[in-house]
Amino acid sequence: MTGLLSASQMGALSKLVKRGMDTDVRIYDHVVTETDNGSAESWVARSEWVKGWMYVTTTPVMTVGSGLQALVNTQRLYLELGTDIETGDRVEVDGAMFTVEDTTKENTIQAMLTVSMKRVGV
Repeated sequence: MTGLLSASQMGALSKLVKRGMDTDVRIYDHVVTETDNGSAESWVARSEWVKGWMYVTTTPVMTVGSGLQALVNTQRLYLELGTDIETGDRVEVDGAMFTVEDTTKENTIQAMLTVSMKRVGV
């Protein structure tokens, strides 16, 4: 044991967390292609859905976005460790689309992968 938890304890915790992931999530890979005018981006849906856990908190501060004042929600998606997802990808959860802003895949100690997102079109 070298840290707070042993590798087997982290594995057991990860398995426990995975049991709570019951929301269907579809990942869309971000693809950038070169065009005559520069580049174009698109998102390609993966054939398989994965299970996740969506968590939303309201930020109690008014902000301005697209010229309008609004409360901005903090969107978090928890996925199984090892899930292939990158900044710029999109995810679909219950029919809503979100853009991945960041992940915690560089963290060395974690029981699940945390994905920070913003809603597409907001």
